[in-house]
Amino acid sequence: MEYYRTDDPRIVSIAVVKRKPSEDWKYEEEVLGKKGVSTIITIRYNSSQAGFMDITTGDFHMTGQL
Repeated sequence: MEYYRTDDPRIVSIAVVKRKPSEDWKYEEEVLGKKGVSTIITIRYNSSQAGFMDITTGDFHMTGQL
């Protein structure tokens, strides 16, 4: 993760997010390179950066600054 606002970013929230049938997760599926993604883990940092984790591989993907 690149520097943004703090030298020592810390996790402030972790949440398991399950897709609802009405939601479109094209972005998440494109980033993860697979179809049918139904659950991700979102992570937010005290630097206001955020991202999500693939629950099957553990790969983390930055989504940017909030």
